[in-house]
Amino acid sequence: MGTIAGGLVLVTLIIAVVVLIGFLVMQSQRLSRIEKRLSRIEAQPRPAQQAAANPLLAAAGREPPASAAPPPTEASAPAMAEPLPKGVPSLAELGNIGDAASRRAPGAAPEVDVPPRAPAAPTGPGMGLRFGKWMQDNWVYAISALSLALAGIFLVQYGMEQGIISPAVRLVLAFLFGVGLVAAGQYIRLRQGHGRSEGADASAFLPSTFSGAGLVVLYAVVIAAHLGYGFIGAFMSLVALVLVSGLAMVLGWISGPFLAAVGIIGGLAAPFVVDGEADSALPFYVYFALLGLTGLAIDTMRRWAWVSVLALVGAACAGFALFALSEELIGYGVMLVVLTGGAIAIPQRRIWPDHSGPGFSAKAFIDPAAEHAPGFPVWLAGGAVLVTSVLLTVLPGEGEIAFLAKAALLMALFAGLGIWACRAPALAPLAVLPVGGFTLLTCTLHGVAGRFGAMVQTGAEGAVVEAGWPILASVTLGLAAAGSAIAAWRSLRGTQVLFWALIAAFFAPVVAAGMEMFWVRGQGGYTWALHILALAALITLIAERFARGGAQVARRGVAWAALSALSLIALAMTALLDDAALTIALGVLIIAAAALDRQFKLREMGYFIVIAVIAVNFRYIAVPGLEYLFEGPLALVIAAFVIPIASMGAAWLLLRGMDRGRVRVFLESGALSAAGIGATVMIFRAVDAALPGSGITSHWAMGLLACLWIILAIAQIYRLRLGGALRWLRMAFIAGYALIALMALLIGTVAFSPLVEGGSLWDNTPRGVTVANTMFLGYALPGLLLLLATRIMRSGFRVVPLIGGCALMAYYVFLEIRWFWQPVMDIDVGFIQPELYSYTVALLITGGLLLYQAIARRSVFLRRIALVVIGLAVAKVFLVDMRGLTGLLRVFSFLALGLSLAGLAWLDRWAKARSGGGAAPPPAGLREELGQRLE
Repeated sequence: MGTIAGGLVLVTLIIAVVVLIGFLVMQSQRLSRIEKRLSRIEAQPRPAQQAAANPLLAAAGREPPASAAPPPTEASAPAMAEPLPKGVPSLAELGNIGDAASRRAPGAAPEVDVPPRAPAAPTGPGMGLRFGKWMQDNWVYAISALSLALAGIFLVQYGMEQGIISPAVRLVLAFLFGVGLVAAGQYIRLRQGHGRSEGADASAFLPSTFSGAGLVVLYAVVIAAHLGYGFIGAFMSLVALVLVSGLAMVLGWISGPFLAAVGIIGGLAAPFVVDGEADSALPFYVYFALLGLTGLAIDTMRRWAWVSVLALVGAACAGFALFALSEELIGYGVMLVVLTGGAIAIPQRRIWPDHSGPGFSAKAFIDPAAEHAPGFPVWLAGGAVLVTSVLLTVLPGEGEIAFLAKAALLMALFAGLGIWACRAPALAPLAVLPVGGFTLLTCTLHGVAGRFGAMVQTGAEGAVVEAGWPILASVTLGLAAAGSAIAAWRSLRGTQVLFWALIAAFFAPVVAAGMEMFWVRGQGGYTWALHILALAALITLIAERFARGGAQVARRGVAWAALSALSLIALAMTALLDDAALTIALGVLIIAAAALDRQFKLREMGYFIVIAVIAVNFRYIAVPGLEYLFEGPLALVIAAFVIPIASMGAAWLLLRGMDRGRVRVFLESGALSAAGIGATVMIFRAVDAALPGSGITSHWAMGLLACLWIILAIAQIYRLRLGGALRWLRMAFIAGYALIALMALLIGTVAFSPLVEGGSLWDNTPRGVTVANTMFLGYALPGLLLLLATRIMRSGFRVVPLIGGCALMAYYVFLEIRWFWQPVMDIDVGFIQPELYSYTVALLITGGLLLYQAIARRSVFLRRIALVVIGLAVAKVFLVDMRGLTGLLRVFSFLALGLSLAGLAWLDRWAKARSGGGAAPPPAGLREELGQRLE
């Protein structure tokens, strides 16, 4: 514990030293600039002396500016005799300008020639191209620095392997070698001159080459002294690393980015090159964090930008490699959070970040070079927050401690952005990253804490007891509640109020809903409900604070918080009561959201209504699902349908007259689909109660299941009129629902068909009376729904449901006729003569009805279908009835066919003439008579 406290103190000391050194360097540079400026001012002559020496200015009656150059002397006269550069006026031209100025009327505006706008400066090559060009020109220096650094490292390693000299002497020699390289680099820099920059000539990189290699050797010496030989403890090694890092920071400020890059890369690679063993990876995490902060400190004064990126990426990658070897999650997570804090504070050189200007938005990612794009410090902080949030969410970790550590670090990151960075509005959008990571992390809670409240076996006798409430659930929900409280505090400060109010209202409730959905509960419903109600009380308090926070946050913030609190109460009802409680509560929330939208004109309430409608349908099908609807308490199941349907209808009425077309479409489709699903479920339960033992293994059950999925597909078809980006997603849902319905229908028409003997596995015998029987539920009802779907579909997509519906209706009529003549419907029994005659009559009646509909609707398509059905009747009579029927039945079969064909042929001719416009319609009396007879 003392080591950790000492480390924290030392990290604080490091930050203070960095800030102090930066302040001193800034003041030193400022003082140097002031001294140079004073020297230039003192060296210039007085204005009176310049006027006396310059006749032109004296004649014009003006004093020269203070910054005017002194008059040329005799020594400089030959230089003035040289030709003037292009564009510079001569003395004669200046005299003409003075004459023109004297002739200008008093008060007239001077004639000024506006110079043309300079062309935009061409953009240079990117960072990658510049780095490649630099490596092409200076790769020798990079290899030289690497070789020198490895020489020092291998010197230490060689001494450890051979044992030629004592360990202390080895470290001293390596230390002297590193110091010598640093001294050599600085000596060369002093010989070249202080004002020289890297890249000025061929030898400009030599100081950075030697000094960078020396820094790497010094890092390696400290690591070897602590891990290889154990000469110094963890605290002293940390002090030594701080000193080396401070030296690297100062040298980086003085020399240039090449030295900084060599020091950072070499320092990160040193622990992986030096041999040694360590009991814990914590010192290495501290070391990597220190290197990353050092790189940021170097770059904060020189503004090279890429050095900061190199420091952060290098430290994070080195730490990840160490995590892969040691699996110590907490140290790596703390290192990432510390680096993220450094990426926020150090580039701005502020204890309290003050990033202003444009923040992150969609335009910033589309056009990063535009004016609305954030600056580099904001990009750097955003990248650090993104990487840290993702890694803390996805890094593997077993046990409750690892889960709690990741959750606490994510919440610490969010708290830093909400409280510590409260003066940095440009960083506010980054808060969604740790919030999203924390929410996704709670989805894995079931695998960590297990099933709370479940019955488990304990003790030697295997006694069954109830497991206790895991404290991890309380801590997780408490952290989420703290996040909502922080967001509410930030919203009440008056900056970006709606953004933070949205997080305050929905962060903790969404976490609670995720825990309810992905964490399976046993018998601990009461304790869990108390937690949710406590959270609802907190959200209610936030709503009350928003109501007093001013008009800017009061209207929307209060509405969001009120909806959130109501949702939490509904969630608590689910934990205490039954699975139907949440479905009922969602219906109530739909009315509440519509009323709030009606009262306060809150368009975002429409999004909540849409989500609630989708959630209601999801609960019908998935959670708690069809099993609960078929087997749950009848009163609760009825309430789970009646209340949401009534709520959707009431919400539809409340939104009438408002510009909420999309929301009304969802309410219409949701209410109709809920009504259809409810009616199907009630029919299923009634038939199952009347016919015990049949259950799901029957043709009527498969037909009703197909009806459920057809209803859901019809709801999605109805929503296709909304268009938009979700059109293809809705079409995918339609295809999926149709595929499930098709599978149910195939099972019902093949395996569970009344024409097939079920044997001992299931009973396929129909139940009921003619028409009102189980075959109607299994085949006619799905067929009617498919035909209904054609009424709301576009003409190009109606063919598939139309064919499917007609096929199911034809199959149903076939089964009804067979069941009427033969109660034993097994297809192996064969056909009797009255049955065959009935099929012929059914085909002729169907063809006549279709032809009449074609005439009434003027549909060429229906007329063609009618002719196809009539053709089937003709083929059956000549191919089947002629051989299968005998006696009067055969006579009546051909007689009916002949009379029907005569009448239908006349109707067909008249339909053709009417569709072509060449013939007059028949008399009204005849048409009415035909309609009455066909009906």
